[in-house]
Amino acid sequence: MKCYAMTALLAASLLFGADSARLTFEPSFKQDDSAYLVDPVDLALDKQRKLIYVLDMQSSVVNVFDRTGKLVNKFGRKGVGPGEFLKPTAIGVLPDGGVVVGDPMRGLLLFFDGNGKPGIQIKCKGTRAASLLTDGDKGFFAMYGRYKKLQSFSMKSRGDEPVGHYIDRQGNIAYAFGTGPKISNPMAAAAARTGVLAQSPDKRLFVFYTLRTDVDVYLDGKHQRSFTLGLPFKPVDPSGKMKEMNGQRMIIPTEDITVLDAAFTEDGKLYATAYKESTSRAFREQRPAKQILGRFDAETGERKQTLDLSLSIPVFDFLEGNLAVMIVNDDGEYDVRLARLN
Repeated sequence: MKCYAMTALLAASLLFGADSARLTFEPSFKQDDSAYLVDPVDLALDKQRKLIYVLDMQSSVVNVFDRTGKLVNKFGRKGVGPGEFLKPTAIGVLPDGGVVVGDPMRGLLLFFDGNGKPGIQIKCKGTRAASLLTDGDKGFFAMYGRYKKLQSFSMKSRGDEPVGHYIDRQGNIAYAFGTGPKISNPMAAAAARTGVLAQSPDKRLFVFYTLRTDVDVYLDGKHQRSFTLGLPFKPVDPSGKMKEMNGQRMIIPTEDITVLDAAFTEDGKLYATAYKESTSRAFREQRPAKQILGRFDAETGERKQTLDLSLSIPVFDFLEGNLAVMIVNDDGEYDVRLARLN
C-alpha cells in the first residue's frame, strides 16, 4: 500500500460555473496494511454502521473497513461452495445490514449476514448481476456486463438488447432498462452493453454507458428521459471500423471509455469519474489517458465543475454529506481513501 499526501490527486482545479472544485483527503483514515487489494472492482457502504465493504475480484474476498481504515472483517474465497465466488464483480448492502454479492459467471446472487456468514443464494433467471444497486428489501438493479471485467457475447447479438434488469428477491426479472446501440460486430456489441448505475435521493435510476455519453433516467421502471453527459471530448463510434487483415476484410472494434463510476450526494449533487480525452487515441500514443472528477447537472448533463486527476478513481461512493469513499489506482496499486469534495 502506498502513502499519499492529502493533495496527491490534485493536478489542477478548473472552474465551470459558480463554484471551484476541491478534493481533500481525510487524514484520520489510513487503510489497514493487512488488507492488500489486488483488483478491487466494487464497494458498498453501510451508512448506519459506518462500514466500508470492498470487493476484490481477483482474490474473491470482501474486505470490511471501519471509518478509520481498520480492517474489521473479511470473508469469501475462490470456489463454488457456500460463501465462495468464482468471479465476483458487484456488491451491495441490504437494509438489515446484510450484504449481497453478484457472481455473474455463475449467474448467482449470494447473501451474507452483517458478520459475513453465508446465507442463501439465488439464481438470476435470464440475466446476471455484473454490477448492482440494492432497492431496499424489494430487489436489485443489475447490469448485464461490466467493462473489461465481465463481457460475454453471442454471434447473434446486435448490441441493442437491454443492458440491465430489475431482479426481485427470487431472482426473477421484473423489467428491463437501457439499450446498447445496434452493432453488427458481436464483440463491440458486448462492450457497448456495459455501464454503471447511480440512484438519486428521489429514487430515480441513472444508467451511464461505458462507451457513450448517453444517460438514461428511469423511475419505477419507466423511462423518463435521456441526456448527454457533458464530457470534454466526443467518443468514437463503438461499432468498429472495417479493415483488411491477412487478406480478409473484418470489423475491428473501436472503443473510447467515457464514465468509470457515478454517485449522488445526499443533497442530490451528481458526480462522476470519467475520461477527459479519447482513450483509444491515448492507447495509440502509448500513454495513459487523462481523467477527471466532475460534477454534472442531473437534469441536463451539463458539466458544472471539473477536477483534473493525476491518479485513477475507478470506484467511489458517498458515505455521508460530501465525504466520499474512493478506490484509488496508482499505476496498478490500489488504496481505499476517504476524501471530502467541496
